[in-house]
Amino acid sequence: MKLYSELFCTYSMEEKNRIIDILEEHRIPYKISTNGNTMRNIGSRGMAVEQFGENLKVSCEYRIRVPKEQLEQAQHLLRENK
Repeated sequence: MKLYSELFCTYSMEEKNRIIDILEEHRIPYKISTNGNTMRNIGSRGMAVEQFGENLKVSCEYRIRVPKEQLEQAQHLLRENK
């Protein structure tokens, strides 16, 4: 079983996609976990789309992990491809 280490954490979908493109180009496996922080209400009318004043562009946290033995390689690639 491979152990995965966190490579990057972002709230930006664009940044997440940029990192995934780099990892896929270099055939580095990855896992993504998400943690949404959007307040939602479930009731008779369904789910609320957003809370007043909430910025939906930063409503989800993306944590990108790679195999521990490839962490340094992935970090180097991200530095080279800013």
